[in-house]
Amino acid sequence: MKKKIRLATCVSAALLCGSLGVMNYYRAEGKPSFSVFSRASHEDTETWTAEEFFLKDTLREGYAALMQDTGSSGIGGVYIGSGTLIEQFADYDPAVLEHNISAVQDFAKEHKLNLVLVPTASQTEKRYLPLFAAGVNEKKLLESIREQIPDAVFADLLSTMASSGGYCYRTDPHWNASGAKVGYEVICRDILKHKASDFRFQTKSSSYRGPLLERTGAAWIEADEIEEIIPAHPVQLTVKYSDGTVSHSLYDENALETEDMYGYYLSAAEGKTEIETSVNTERNAVIICDDYALILVPYLTQEYSRLTIVRTGSYTGSLSTVLKDEGNTDIFMVMSLKNFCNEEIEFR
Repeated sequence: MKKKIRLATCVSAALLCGSLGVMNYYRAEGKPSFSVFSRASHEDTETWTAEEFFLKDTLREGYAALMQDTGSSGIGGVYIGSGTLIEQFADYDPAVLEHNISAVQDFAKEHKLNLVLVPTASQTEKRYLPLFAAGVNEKKLLESIREQIPDAVFADLLSTMASSGGYCYRTDPHWNASGAKVGYEVICRDILKHKASDFRFQTKSSSYRGPLLERTGAAWIEADEIEEIIPAHPVQLTVKYSDGTVSHSLYDENALETEDMYGYYLSAAEGKTEIETSVNTERNAVIICDDYALILVPYLTQEYSRLTIVRTGSYTGSLSTVLKDEGNTDIFMVMSLKNFCNEEIEFR
């Protein structure tokens, strides 16, 4: 594989260099100008070759290999690590973070909130990063957030997930089934205060080629597996989606035939989704979340008789109405740390 990659590097580098003269012809037509020494022109190259240039797939793969071999900091906001692709988290919007911390702290004063912020692969998969890869110090950032939201109960995922890695997809920024399992075990340890239930995985697809591949052209990265999360003690489920659809499964088999295989996990969960389980715990949870929580839900069905999933960014109803249900015993916010720092949260 290494020899093939290096051959592709050499051939494609030659194609790239030979193409530079041709590409300059297009400058008068509004096409990007190119320079192998300019970071900005690298970005122009990535965008234009992805959309317009002939032999684009071969060129993009060679360009990605060339950037990896020359120690480039990344392509399209993605680091090409050792056998994996890692989305960069090198910066965030301080104003958005300040707003979200204030909003969540105000919410936590009125409601007992369990806060689950999922660290990114650039923190948990550090050993796969190229040399000199820049990134936010997520440990320090999480500590700062925790200090500013003292009324919330935190699940400390980072200290566990950073120990060995392998908890995120190679071609997708989301955590995989193993990563979500660790998240569930930490929730049981830090919040629910009891031992986690047992699960096993069944591979549903071994050909998931996630969005980070498209952004980089690093086609040699091995495809990911999509896995069904199977509890040792199966439960019966009724899943009611906001569009009126009712299902008895947390999984969308149709998503396995699409490019967005991550949609296998509760893919229709936009707005508000209600899940009734056969687990007789008399505990009901509201989960305010982004799509990182969807792969966590199969684990939480072992803990709750009812789960109400409220998606940030797509739920247009009143959250206060959802929370008025006296049967709710636990409230969670589950988000990627990167999203928490960059996507403004509003409680309505």
